Amino acid sequence: MHLKALEIQGFKSFPEKTVIEFHKGVTAIIGPNGSGKSNVTDAIRWVLGEQSVKTLRGARMEDVIFTGTQSRRPMSYAEVTMIIDNSDSKLPLEYSEIQVTRRLYRSGESEYLLNKTACRLRDIAMLFMDTGLGRDGYSIVGQGRVDDILSHRSEDRRRIFEEASGIVKFKTRKEEAERKLQSTEQNLLRINDIINELEIRIEPLAEQAAAAKRYLALHDELKGTEIALLLDNIDQNQNNLVEARLEMQLLNDDLTREANNLTALKDRNRQTTEDIRALEDQIDQNQRNYNLVSTEISDLNGQIALREERIRQLTQRLASATNEEQELIRSLDNLEQELASRKKKEDNLNRQMTNYRSQLDEAEKEMHAVLQTLDTAEKAVEQSKIRLDQLMEKLFETRGLLTQTRGQTHLVESRRKTIAGEQRELISDRDRLNLLIEETETQLSQMQKQTANIAAERIKVIVALDAARSELEVLTKKIDADQQLLQNREYRHHTLSELERSYEGYGEAVRRLLHQAESDSKFGQGIRGTLGSLIRADKTCELAIETALGPAIQNIVTDTEDNASRLIDYLKTTRSGRATFLPIASINGRPLDKTILDKVLSMPGYIGLGSELVDCDHDLDRIIEFLLGRVVIAEKLDQAVMMARKINYGCRIVTLEGDVINPGGSMTGGYNRSNGTGVLSRARELTELQQEIERLKKIIAEATQAIPELEEKLQDKGRQLTEIDRQALEQSHLRIREDARLDSLRLDLEKTGARQQMLQAEDDQLSRQNGEIDSEVVKIEQEIIKMESEIAAIRLKISEQEGANKSEQARRDDLRETITDLRVSLNSIEESLQSAVEMAARIEQERLSQSQRIARHQR
Repeated sequence: MHLKALEIQGFKSFPEKTVIEFHKGVTAIIGPNGSGKSNVTDAIRWVLGEQSVKTLRGARMEDVIFTGTQSRRPMSYAEVTMIIDNSDSKLPLEYSEIQVTRRLYRSGESEYLLNKTACRLRDIAMLFMDTGLGRDGYSIVGQGRVDDILSHRSEDRRRIFEEASGIVKFKTRKEEAERKLQSTEQNLLRINDIINELEIRIEPLAEQAAAAKRYLALHDELKGTEIALLLDNIDQNQNNLVEARLEMQLLNDDLTREANNLTALKDRNRQTTEDIRALEDQIDQNQRNYNLVSTEISDLNGQIALREERIRQLTQRLASATNEEQELIRSLDNLEQELASRKKKEDNLNRQMTNYRSQLDEAEKEMHAVLQTLDTAEKAVEQSKIRLDQLMEKLFETRGLLTQTRGQTHLVESRRKTIAGEQRELISDRDRLNLLIEETETQLSQMQKQTANIAAERIKVIVALDAARSELEVLTKKIDADQQLLQNREYRHHTLSELERSYEGYGEAVRRLLHQAESDSKFGQGIRGTLGSLIRADKTCELAIETALGPAIQNIVTDTEDNASRLIDYLKTTRSGRATFLPIASINGRPLDKTILDKVLSMPGYIGLGSELVDCDHDLDRIIEFLLGRVVIAEKLDQAVMMARKINYGCRIVTLEGDVINPGGSMTGGYNRSNGTGVLSRARELTELQQEIERLKKIIAEATQAIPELEEKLQDKGRQLTEIDRQALEQSHLRIREDARLDSLRLDLEKTGARQQMLQAEDDQLSRQNGEIDSEVVKIEQEIIKMESEIAAIRLKISEQEGANKSEQARRDDLRETITDLRVSLNSIEESLQSAVEMAARIEQERLSQSQRIARHQR
């Protein structure tokens, strides 16, 4: 086995990876001072597990990492690998070459590798033990190492020789085995203590186990109950979910139905709008037709005026013909006789017609001669009359147009009145809708306030519920903590009671005497008890009093010396050991010298004499004076030292922490392991524990009584929360319905406003049309006045022209009247003749019809 190579990177003065090979024989490394020759041996020592920074010539372990220069940055880790040729199997590993690596990071993390496998430092130390390459081996002699070896103690040099002789491994294993044995013995002692302690706790632990089993049973029952409650809650929630889904389905159906209604209303509105447009077009067409009809009516009125006379004559003739027809009907039986008379009358009418025609021809010839005379003047008059007729016809037409135009004014005014009525109705509807919207918005606002109040109330209930739950949880935890504390205190009380009952802390002889006195009342006569059981002290002074009394606290107090002698004889007889007795009758106190007492009274830290700080029966005062009358109790050790110097160490001084300055100057002190469970404090602690146990039981009982009230409060808050959630759900449904109603009302209001605007626009158009009609009426009236003036002028002109040809005109008029009469007579004769002919034919036909009917009847 020999060192084969050394790989260094980041270690001290080797920042780059450096490989140093060691061949068989001697390998020497030379160089000037400070070049890093010693760092090579430090690297070997470090990789073998050196832990002493001083040996590696540093202040901290991180100093072995390259710290950097002005031209190179520092390294973050240091790594050294040592390669050993193990072809001779000197090392107990099945490898011909072994690599040992140690790596240290600047963060403080370190790791060891053996053939690139992580291992422990202990593994490396055990590998090289007794080979001379260990940390304490003789193979590595560093700088100044020879002087250190020569100046060391013989024990230190011995380690080097033991390493060289190959017994270090076995010695190390021996020491390790001894340490393990010692640790095992300590563990056994501790186990015995634990067993004794656990034996004491078996009974309370059994009670706790029973309580735990009952708790587990109740917990399982509670778990089953909670599961049942959860299942019931799940069922209720599922029922509520089904109800909510049904409600949602109903709301969706209502929403769909309302949407369909809204679509139908929109369609009806669109159809109504189209119908209104069609009606408006029809109204316009009817208006145009009305205007045309009015024009036609005016024309027909003129024609009616011209034909009224003809209608009158025709009416008279119709009435005459009707009478004549009725007369013919009544005289049907005399048709044959009348037919004959008709024939005669026809002949007479023919003769009259011939006569009237000749007269008419003569009158016409005469009329022609007169007309030729008056032709020139008459033409002018006729033209004036023609103009007059034209003006009269135009005046009639214009008056008809005036009447028609005024009729349009009445129609427009009627329509405007209708529009005004509709607008009043729309205003009323708008006001009604506004009131409904205000009421709905008020209801929604109230609902929002109610929702906010419900939400606030819900938050309050949740806060109260959480507070009640937290209060119940805190109370439960407090009960658990108090019960745990009660169990601890009861266990502590039980343990101390057992210790007090078994007189733990007293010597064997004292315990035997006290047990015997308890079992034999005669034997116990004259025995007061141990000194520790007969005195009491303040808690702060207990440690000081126990320290001052020392073993005397176990002394047995008797009434007389005879009692003490009897007890000593008993101990001798039973070979039970030795004990110290304090006969009340024979012990006298030893007060402290007044000079010493005066010196310490005024010094800081002085508490009092030991005898003054103890309470006991009056007959024990001399014993207390004997034991504690010359003991001064001080607060702290430094104050006690000052007192001792002041009185030249003339008495015993004990501090509250149990440190003692004895007469003459010797001092006793240190850490106290009793932890407040001394003989003197045991009775006090038992009393305090009993009081605390009673207090805890009372607190637990009160808290347990408060749990049902808190649970009832919790359930009440839960019911309130459920009720509030139900109210919130109902409020939400009502709000959705009111929102839908508000939207419908606002839509109706918009429609009403649109209808008002449309009617207002129509009213404005009608108002403009009315103004135009009024202007047209004024224009027509002006034209009528103008035409009437022109007609009056023409009539005056005709009157003047007719006055100039009055005689000729009179003759003409006479002839015209004569001709007219002749024509009328001739026409009448012709009509009578025609009527007679027709009547004869009809009579003949009627006669034939009657004859045929008579013939049919006869058949």
